[in-house]
Amino acid sequence: MSEFELTSIHAGREIIYSSFADILLFQPTDKQYDILKDIIPPLTEMSNSADNILMSEGVEYLNRFLSILTSLTGDQLEDFKLNHLRKYTRLFCLNDDVPIAESYYTSTDKLMMQDSRDQVLKIYKENAFEYVLESNEPEDHIGIELLFLSYLSNKLSTDEFASYEYIKTLELHIEFLNIHVLSWIHGIIDKLKEFKESNDFYLPITKFILGYAIEDRAFLEDILKQINDNKS
Repeated sequence: MSEFELTSIHAGREIIYSSFADILLFQPTDKQYDILKDIIPPLTEMSNSADNILMSEGVEYLNRFLSILTSLTGDQLEDFKLNHLRKYTRLFCLNDDVPIAESYYTSTDKLMMQDSRDQVLKIYKENAFEYVLESNEPEDHIGIELLFLSYLSNKLSTDEFASYEYIKTLELHIEFLNIHVLSWIHGIIDKLKEFKESNDFYLPITKFILGYAIEDRAFLEDILKQINDNKS
């Protein structure tokens, strides 16, 4: 794989992570539907080339969702969008909703704004990552963590390959996946399973995100290994 091809892949990874973040951070909009139409075909291609049940199961439901979305017009389309909005609200905006911040899943008492929030905030500041909170999202919200991975992917697309900065960004990306995404996102999946409103979209997209993150970690680890092998 050439450095040019790798740069293009990192730019694509940036878009994928930011698209995932948008879906989980914000209520569905027409802009988000357009994003889905753009990203689901390449996600399907990725799934077809990966031996990952989470990705294959997730993309099957996402293609089904997109097929329905693109087949409707007029009042039927508006009803579909309204129903999807209601599902988002039920899952993420009510008092008994699905917690979507790391602290809830990693703190002893299932509380928000705990150690993991402080840890990610420190990492964000150390790496000049800035995000303006829309309302009261904690910094360890899964969407913001995914935005940080998008930010790191952008750095990998612009830093000189195999440079000190590039290697440090690779290592941070892998570490952040391990400690602050892959260690707890399964908790969201388990919670989503308790709500029938999640079945056609939010549960499969979260499963896909988990599967993608696992494959992405392996991809980054392979790049890091190649760089280290070439140095020895």
